[in-house]
Parts: sequence; C-alpha cells; structure tokens
Amino acid sequence: MSARTLQPCGTPAAWRRHKRNQEPVDAACERAGKKADADYRAERARQKKRSESPFKPVGDAFTLTLAGDDWRHVAASILDRSLTLRANATTLNGGTAQADRLAALYKHIASELRAAGVMP
Repeated sequence: MSARTLQPCGTPAAWRRHKRNQEPVDAACERAGKKADADYRAERARQKKRSESPFKPVGDAFTLTLAGDDWRHVAASILDRSLTLRANATTLNGGTAQADRLAALYKHIASELRAAGVMP
C-alpha cells in the first residue's frame, strides 16, 4: 500500500482531514473549507436551475425563461420561420390567413425580443 501525501493547510482536503480527525481547524483551512462548500452549493443550484423547465404556466398562456444566448437562438429561429411562412403560406392548413396570423405572432415575439435587447 502506498503512503498518501497529506495536502497542506489552506486546502479543502486539509479542512476535511482536520474535521475527520477532530483536530483544531486553522483559519486558512476554515476559509478553504467554506469556499469549497459555497462552490459546491452554487454548482448544485446551477444544475437544479438547468434541470427546471423554462416554461412557466400563466393562466392559459406561459412564460419562457431562458438565458441570453438561448434567447438569441430562439430569435433567429423565429425570424427564419417567419420568412419561411411568408414564402410558403399555401402549404399550411388554412392557407394564407393562418400564415398571416403566425407571421404576426412571430413579428410580435421578435419585437418583444428587440425591446428586451436580445436581438438587433
């Protein structure tokens, strides 16, 4: 069995070792332990937030909560889809009227995204 080298004081490993062996914890190890704990909690919170659905029901509608980069992808997709709808209006069930309604919806969403500063 190989001997392990002990991590120096001021590291999270040394803080855990002090706690495990019921030794007095010096200030450097205490800071390292608290920082490691805070980093762990922050990462867990980020993971939890990523796993939550971005769709939140509001009556019979919903709100969509996304990060800025995700909104840019949504905006690009909406603009692309809007142009496609205008070009191929007759392929939809309902023809031009439905295409016009969807294009108006996409235009409204795009204006909201512009107002929020997500897209130019």
